[in-house]
Amino acid sequence: MSHTYKASLHDLTPLLEEFVARIPGVTAALLATPDGLRQAKAGMDTDDADGMAALIAGLQSLARAQFRASAGSVRQVVIEHDAGSLYLMRADATDPAAAGALLAVRTEPGADPQVVGFEMSRWIAGIDAHLQSALRATAASSQ
Repeated sequence: MSHTYKASLHDLTPLLEEFVARIPGVTAALLATPDGLRQAKAGMDTDDADGMAALIAGLQSLARAQFRASAGSVRQVVIEHDAGSLYLMRADATDPAAAGALLAVRTEPGADPQVVGFEMSRWIAGIDAHLQSALRATAASSQ
């Protein structure tokens, strides 16, 4: 049954595409596994998405290592550049398929960090509902 969950992570691409289109200044978004495998992408080609997936897994690992003696987990990493910003959040959803998944969002320089962070948090909160819906539909069709 966990395979059904895993497969439904790829179904999040339309939701990422809607996120990129809806949030001002957002140019691309990516959902990846903690070990750097691309699961869903929007606003970038496959090669760029694979590279970003490896990058964000490394960033998450480095940030975690900095606080290894502390309780808790890294919630967000932000990189600011003249050409824009890269936001990284861990998607700590309760669904096993999304636990530990990483959401990365690339923006233009003028994007509002508060809006981007808020919308990323909202998007992550919606993962559980989407995965549960996909699981119910799969279970119903197999009966």
